[in-house]
Amino acid sequence: MLLFKSNGIYFEYVTKIIPELDQDGNIKKYFPQKRYAKRNEKELHKYGEGQFCKFKIPNDYKDKEGVYILTIDNEAMYVGECVDLSKRFNYGYGNISPRNCYKGGQQTNCRINKIIYLETSNNKSVYLFFKETDDRNNLERKLIKKINPNWNKSHGKILETKENKFDSKDEEVTEVKGKYKNLFNYLLNTKNKKITLTYDEIESIINSKLPDSAYNYRAWWANGGHVHSDAWLKSGWKVQNVNLGKDVTFKRI
Repeated sequence: MLLFKSNGIYFEYVTKIIPELDQDGNIKKYFPQKRYAKRNEKELHKYGEGQFCKFKIPNDYKDKEGVYILTIDNEAMYVGECVDLSKRFNYGYGNISPRNCYKGGQQTNCRINKIIYLETSNNKSVYLFFKETDDRNNLERKLIKKINPNWNKSHGKILETKENKFDSKDEEVTEVKGKYKNLFNYLLNTKNKKITLTYDEIESIINSKLPDSAYNYRAWWANGGHVHSDAWLKSGWKVQNVNLGKDVTFKRI
């Protein structure tokens, strides 16, 4: 088994990242932004324009929680955390959603996809390594601070000040923990006064499936009284309406 050692911690080899190729052996170019139904209503963010690639990793890592490292020439280039490694890559980095190309979408997915596209186009080999752990947030921050990987924009994604347009000194940012911090970041960057997200869209944003109670009980979506409600309340939103199992409408406070 191949291993990658970083800061005294061993990471298991997952796969080599290989984008889809065309008949001539060139990387296929994808333009998902053209398929977005609301493309005339929103602006592309700074990573949303141009071509993307597609790639997959093994589904053996479904529901595997932990920290992953992308490497080139045995050097750590990017460190991240996830609650489902297969989903993070197969439905995040490796398959860019049209809406994520526009402002309010997940910029990091587009940014990392573009980097992988450029590096592999230049005949660089990108490898993925993984460490399964439930202490993923702390380990991610420690590694980023220690090795300062080139592709990471900051010391941990919840402090990505330039990309998410908030000050890293803001106390509210650090108080939103766990998988729902991604929903916090998403809503924080949304410019509209009201937004409706399907359950599938919310699960894509948090990189995890919502609990059964979110599907069956409106009380789960109450504005307060639960840790997960911090994701919208602390980003300046409240839940206005819920169609159980279908979609949720958020309104800016």
